[in-house]
Formats: sequence, structure tokens, C-alpha cells
Amino acid sequence: MNVETIAPTPAALAAGRDLQMLWISLLKRPWTTLAVLPTEPSASARDLMGALAEIAHYHEAARQVEIIDVGGLPPGDGIRQAQTLGARVNAGKRVVLLVDPITTSLQGLPLVNEAQAVLLVLRYGSAIEAARSTAELVGRDRILGAVALPPRG
Repeated sequence: MNVETIAPTPAALAAGRDLQMLWISLLKRPWTTLAVLPTEPSASARDLMGALAEIAHYHEAARQVEIIDVGGLPPGDGIRQAQTLGARVNAGKRVVLLVDPITTSLQGLPLVNEAQAVLLVLRYGSAIEAARSTAELVGRDRILGAVALPPRG
């Protein structure tokens, strides 16, 4: 099982102001669990999650924010991990999960379904169909926003 806390990277912290604005906009709607969900494998959100970890800890000093990478879950672990979310929230934590794209692996779907909100991550120039199908699977009403990563180059 690949469950780890993500630390911020220097490259991710360089984008500071935009990411602070992203975090503040995410807090406009109430949630205690947020799934950060790439729409396809090329839209890796690890660097984004590292920066969000730093920003979340700065803006949420009074509340513990746990940022967890649950990518690469083996079969059945998504359900087990989803069952632990309630205990974390009951302990007063805000939980942000980095999940594998559900267009390529459904192992993280139980976690996405358990999360109160979703932030989509896509890449400029990528297939819009992956974003549409992801939005349909998670429910458009639960999506708080989207982050577009620069094209690979």
C-alpha cells in the first residue's frame, strides 16, 4: 500500500501566490475531505500537492491538514482507506487526498466517492474527453475547480 504524506518541493513553492489563491478559493465551500484527481496519467499532481501542503499548513494553522498520496493502491485498499477517512475527520483534521486518475484505475474511486469535494487536475493540450468522463463519474456538483498544468515539453 502506497500511503504517504507529501512534502512540498522547491519548484512547487515557486508558484506560491497562484496556489494560495487556489487554496483560498477551495475554502469558499465547506469540506473536510478533498480528492485531488488527475484526469489522466500525464497530469501528475505530486508537485501541486507538495505546494498545497505548505499553503494549507500556513492558512490552516488552527486545524491540522493531512495531505496523503493514495496513488497506486492495490485492489481492495481503496475501500479500506475510505473507511479510515471518518476517523481522521472526527479527530478534527482536514484531509486532502491525491488519487490516481479514475479513467485508468478504479482503485481510488471509493476514496473519491467518500470525499466531500474534488479538485480536478488536467494538462493543457490533453484530451477533453478524459476530463468530461472524470467529471461524470465523480459528479459535477462535487467539483470545486480545476487546475491546468502546462504542456509537457
